Amino acid sequence: MNQALVSICIPAYNVEKTIGKTLESLLAQAYPQLEIVVIDNCSTDDTQKVVRKYQAQGVKLQVNEKNIGGEANFERCLNAGSGKYTAVYHADDLYHPSIVAEQVAFLESHDCSAVLCSAEFIDYEGKKVGRSKTFSALGLPDQNHFIFDSISLLEKLMRNFNFLITPSAMFRTEIAKQTIKIWNGKDFGTSADLDVWLRVAKNGGLGLLAQPLMQYRLSIHQGGYQYNLSRTTPADFFKVINFWIGRYEAKLSSAAFREYSRLKRQDQLLCAARALLKNDAPLAYKLHRQTFDASFLVSLRGFGYLSLWLSLYLAKLPFTRPVIKKCMKHYLLPRF
Repeated sequence: MNQALVSICIPAYNVEKTIGKTLESLLAQAYPQLEIVVIDNCSTDDTQKVVRKYQAQGVKLQVNEKNIGGEANFERCLNAGSGKYTAVYHADDLYHPSIVAEQVAFLESHDCSAVLCSAEFIDYEGKKVGRSKTFSALGLPDQNHFIFDSISLLEKLMRNFNFLITPSAMFRTEIAKQTIKIWNGKDFGTSADLDVWLRVAKNGGLGLLAQPLMQYRLSIHQGGYQYNLSRTTPADFFKVINFWIGRYEAKLSSAAFREYSRLKRQDQLLCAARALLKNDAPLAYKLHRQTFDASFLVSLRGFGYLSLWLSLYLAKLPFTRPVIKKCMKHYLLPRF
């Protein structure tokens, strides 16, 4: 039986230190019917030189005439696939030898538009530092996959924040080209990926595989990391969720709204802590006051957020503030 062609499209920009390992993990795939296309966004380092070393093994390199920005380059990847399926993988992550075979098998046997998988987390040096949320932690059935429609996905996001691993995505190519098309960073900033997954879930369903089939690199060089490191305003995540709540508010459960309120308050705590580290004490204490809610305090889960709340409270005392700020910077905020 003929196997479906899979186009793996990789957006790249200044990833000379990681893209070689990424390509090696993809060239080692058990699934044979692959084309691997790197779309370079005018890198200023040796990314193109590294990729050319793999051209003899079938890797294709496309170089944009000018730097078109990360969002536009991702859109180019969405539309570059020529196979039945298009995977948009990232240039700093590592992929299990069976990820393509597992995702193709899932899409061949289930009528949904795209599939993601769980992941292990690694640091910049490649050391394992954790994993994405398990099905048990997400409150999903104990099985090897789950298929979301837009409402079930929206409710899980309202309860759990963003648990989806974008660089594990494989689409049906016609869905990527005809239905998704656009990465809407203009409206949703760094969380435009969530809008994509909600649109996918609305148009045929989004699959999630329980098995971690990739290693997702956490790095201080990532745009999302830099954004979250310093922001004192609500996360872009809430822009996406608020937009989709506007579409489905009457169909969502009251429990989901309670959990969503908790997520907002937790985010306020993080913003308050960052404001304090920026020496903007008035903003820090304003945000902290907004979390003085009995139901929220009772709902705090884990040591981290409770410690953060108490630390902000104690930081109002001038003689404790220097020690509290040091503790926040080196011990509390890195937990999130």
